[in-house]
Amino acid sequence: MDGLGALVFTAGIGENAPEIRARIAARLAWLGAALDVEANAASAPVISAPGSALRLMVVPTDEELMIAQQTLTLLSPSI
Repeated sequence: MDGLGALVFTAGIGENAPEIRARIAARLAWLGAALDVEANAASAPVISAPGSALRLMVVPTDEELMIAQQTLTLLSPSI
């Protein structure tokens, strides 16, 4: 890889805090990050502005599902 291609915001704060995402994106301007303010406010899947050198994305997670699946695996009898 030749640098950073994308930054993904996820989980509680990453998915639900546009003001935090904006502050982080501003600090990443030196990497070529440019935020689309409207997309960020809407928590769109891609929040980087057209032409941004760094793709900024919001990816939802389902942490409860992952915990439940891992718990089920641990509690299931081994074959």
